[in-house]
Amino acid sequence: MNWTEVLVALIAAGLLKYAVDLAKWWSARRKRKSPEGVQSANLATLDQSLAVVARARDELEADNARLRSQLAESDARHAAERATWAEEKASMKAEIHDLERRLREMLAEIENLKIRHA
Repeated sequence: MNWTEVLVALIAAGLLKYAVDLAKWWSARRKRKSPEGVQSANLATLDQSLAVVARARDELEADNARLRSQLAESDARHAAERATWAEEKASMKAEIHDLERRLREMLAEIENLKIRHA
């Protein structure tokens, strides 16, 4: 029996596709087991790991930029609130001084009235 008859029999049985797939698998397996194949697989794994780390770094940088922006906005709001509080405090102090002055004037007027009516 020659190879042509075997090939015709395999084709007729539909087994040629399986034989080709087996040969491809065997060849790929031998390549993976070779030192070059091991090194290639290691490099592929390293490339994948570096890609994951790069994506994580990019995401962290984006989060960091977003958080810095939020912090700057919060600081600006806080500074505006502090300025408002300072203005309100100054206004209250001025009003207190004005009330104290008016009270002293009234007390002085009362003392003057007591002196005149005494």
